[in-house]
Amino acid sequence: MSLALAAALGPAAADQGSTDEATPTATVPVRQEVAAEAPTAPDLDRAQTEKGPSEHDKRVLVLTLVKQQQDAEAWFSAAVAHDAAEAARQQAAEEAAAQEAAEEAAEEAAPEPAPESDAPAPSGGGGGQWDALAQCESGGDWSINTGNGYYGGLQFSLSTWQGFGGSGMPHENSRSAQIAIAERVLASQGWGAWPSCSSQLGLR
Repeated sequence: MSLALAAALGPAAADQGSTDEATPTATVPVRQEVAAEAPTAPDLDRAQTEKGPSEHDKRVLVLTLVKQQQDAEAWFSAAVAHDAAEAARQQAAEEAAAQEAAEEAAEEAAPEPAPESDAPAPSGGGGGQWDALAQCESGGDWSINTGNGYYGGLQFSLSTWQGFGGSGMPHENSRSAQIAIAERVLASQGWGAWPSCSSQLGLR
């Protein structure tokens, strides 16, 4: 405002001018928005911990427990099978040892076999019949020479002896050799070749 105009208007105008100069400008507050910060990894871990394990973690835990149980059952089954096999082997070994000991004891307790008899079992009768016949004919002496033309336990004539394949003198042959020739005579002539004694013994 010029001085001339101010003088014309007077003091009021001057006061108004001073008032305009002194009035401060009003400041409008500016609204500032701060973007929310993203949660950090520790915050996520803490949040997940507070919420509990996830479904995936639960499945992993269940599968782990099942696998551990299966492993334990498999180990237990293998241990039981091993123990059973070991017990079976031990039992088999004990039974084999007991069987061997029993066989050895039986062999030690068994009587020695009797010496083989010189006489084979005759086809016309038992060996006892030939012995009984020899007892009647010669008193059971298979090497007797009576001097009456008959020889040995069954009293062969030399012609009969040689005729049925005997060698040497009858009484000089063994009991079994004499019975072998007697079998041939019996097959050809029957018990009648020893008429008296076979009748006494009831052989005919």
